[in-house]
Amino acid sequence: MWSECSEIEVRRQSLRRRSPLPSLPPHGKLVTMYRRIRFPRRSRRRQLHAVGPLPAEVLQEVEGPALVVAPHNDDEVLATAGALQRHRALGHRVCVALLTNGDGQYRRPFSNRRLAVQLGYRRQEETLHALSHLGIDDEEVTFLGYPDRGLSALWNTHWTAERLYRSPRTGATSSPYGNSRTPHAPYCGAALAADLEDVLRWASPATVYFPHPNDLHYDHWASHSFLTLVLEALRRRGEMCPELWTYVVHRGRWPLPRGKFLSAVLPPPPALAGLDTNWRALPLTPEERERKFHAILRHKSQLRYMRRYLVSFARSNELFGRVPRLGLHASLNIADSADRWVPDESEPPSADEEPMASYTDPRRRSLLRDIKRYNDIRALHFHNTAAGRLAIEIELFDRLRPANHVLIHLRSFGGGVGFPAPLRMAIGGGQLSAASGEVPPGATFSRVPRAVRVELPGEELGSPDTVLVGAELQRNGITFAKAAYRLVDFSVSGSGG
Repeated sequence: MWSECSEIEVRRQSLRRRSPLPSLPPHGKLVTMYRRIRFPRRSRRRQLHAVGPLPAEVLQEVEGPALVVAPHNDDEVLATAGALQRHRALGHRVCVALLTNGDGQYRRPFSNRRLAVQLGYRRQEETLHALSHLGIDDEEVTFLGYPDRGLSALWNTHWTAERLYRSPRTGATSSPYGNSRTPHAPYCGAALAADLEDVLRWASPATVYFPHPNDLHYDHWASHSFLTLVLEALRRRGEMCPELWTYVVHRGRWPLPRGKFLSAVLPPPPALAGLDTNWRALPLTPEERERKFHAILRHKSQLRYMRRYLVSFARSNELFGRVPRLGLHASLNIADSADRWVPDESEPPSADEEPMASYTDPRRRSLLRDIKRYNDIRALHFHNTAAGRLAIEIELFDRLRPANHVLIHLRSFGGGVGFPAPLRMAIGGGQLSAASGEVPPGATFSRVPRAVRVELPGEELGSPDTVLVGAELQRNGITFAKAAYRLVDFSVSGSGG
């Protein structure tokens, strides 16, 4: 009887091994199972030899005091734990600002707003525990309490208190956390910008670490946009001009390999390595790597879902990028064969040519995007026309489909001292309309198969010398492609940078 049972059990195990569909694991381990199947250990070992090279330049010295702006609880240690240790070793003051409390990570079959808030408090405790392991006191950490997975909505469509954002997780339109920096902070973009301005004055940083504009997570690129807006306003008032370093946390399958590889390098994401970002590597000592690894392990609520991904950031270096301001510097030509506008930087601009600024945006690739043949934004070009009009051109990878709409988001800095009001314009259906704000009188647009051009009268925008601008592609109100938000100086001539 025993031998028969053993033979049956062996047969069952053999069938399980041959089964193409594994049985479902316990709750909370589906993601781990998928990653082990998709990226087996032998493949991860090979990936160690396939990672890209480190940036040629090394970040040798750090200046203090320092401020880290993190969209979620865990980003502060994933991206900057080594830099924080370096600042503390030099005796610098280090402040950390958490924009959200990560309550959007509440994962249960049924929504429970009370438990989502409890998760937010738990993630706050994990942040304080992780930062204390790095030598940072609780008094230097502040929680703003804005909605997780809602910062892009605050930036795009919920700017004023007249139209508050409601968090789908907590059901709140203001911060439900008693320890938020501003009690009951309303969920709107203007309130978040005011809180960030207060944080910057509180920290008085010489160095600021914050997300990269090409980070794929909506909260991360929105955090960059908010902080860029506030820093530019403070710079124009002459209050502060700190050194800015950006970091990446979400960029597809990066970093590879997944898992604990403390001696492996952390290169820039392949899609971002060719951009105009000046990447720097901060080498970490073995003690700093080990301390960072154990700080990551303090975020226990996230380890059950993405342990291998989180510990992948404990490497032999940390990665920071300096994103330059864009200035008008080249000439603008129309490529007749390609039916799109392209910059010509082979020769310096002559007196009768229009100086321009450009930046490229990497194409997002995925199986779903390839099957549905989603279009994407290749580059944005800017210049002042001879008539004093501000021209913006959005270059696409493929032809613009009739059902797709192009959105342009502008924040113009002119003679005012406050935060500029948002202007969002939509191009689609053969017309130029306002998604928010009002289209300036005299605005025109034109299109070719792979590009769209908008001209705006400068005097109607307040004759701005600097513009914070980004673009999106939408279909049925859903964004499927976007270009990073960048600062462009329209008063600059000569070489850009």
